[in-house]
Amino acid sequence: MKKIIDALCSTITTAKWWLIAQLLLTPVLLALGIVLLRIPDAKVWQFVLSLLLALLLLGAFLWLQTGTLRSLVGGEKRTSFVLAMLWLLASALFAWTLVNLASHWDDKFDLYAGYLNSRLPAGRLRAAWLTREHISTFFTWVEWFLTWVAIPALIIPVAALDSVDGIRLRKLGELKFLKKLYVWLPALLIAILVVVFDRSLILTMLILCFVLFIQADWARIFSVWRNWRWWPLILICGYAWTHWMLRAFNMDVHGSVRAQELAVVWKTILAYGIGIFCWAAPLVWVAVLLARSFNKKEESV
Repeated sequence: MKKIIDALCSTITTAKWWLIAQLLLTPVLLALGIVLLRIPDAKVWQFVLSLLLALLLLGAFLWLQTGTLRSLVGGEKRTSFVLAMLWLLASALFAWTLVNLASHWDDKFDLYAGYLNSRLPAGRLRAAWLTREHISTFFTWVEWFLTWVAIPALIIPVAALDSVDGIRLRKLGELKFLKKLYVWLPALLIAILVVVFDRSLILTMLILCFVLFIQADWARIFSVWRNWRWWPLILICGYAWTHWMLRAFNMDVHGSVRAQELAVVWKTILAYGIGIFCWAAPLVWVAVLLARSFNKKEESV
């Protein structure tokens, strides 16, 4: 335990200026994003200006996150800063695709729950426990877990390591497992189901298949995925982001106008503090776990 605490303190100390930049520049970028939405786009030059400012804000955000990750993970920088920003953008797009896939059927939860409830045999189990509301709530919690816990827990280690080491594409000769029949039959069945039932998921399938051709340090990534210390933090941050942060900034109006203004200020500070912690804590923790996996790998050699 002492070694983990020392590694955590060392990681934070090493990247303290980038973490301070996260704390101070993130609200600036958010404010500029709100201002960007206020720019009219009735004329061509206004549209071009909005597009350029949006790209500039995106670049600034990627620069901030890439610099933070590279400073936290440390080690030998095997890829340039610009390429690291591009790999981080690719990871964000991949995460966005998975989130869309996880929430693709959320408007049909009640329909599916009603169908499953109707197919169950009559009895106390169906009437008291497996009601339509309970089944729909279960589907909602599964979607929440996939969106706010599973996907971030899987993508963050990849993005953190790729920001330092970069990735390359595999050669076809390296994908020996693709010659196995048991790999292609399920893939063909999934592709048929996707094409028949929902063509919008074709892009998702293509992106998922593209992952097969990515060459990265999967041993260190899997070491984070398998580490039991990784998942509880993501679970806490996901719950805090979706529940505590919104609950901290409630809009109940009471008291004088002055009291309401002060309440809004303090609620905003509290909500931002929870949000920035839920954003920065996984980045710091994944850097610690990656460093531990690297040290174990060196000791085994």
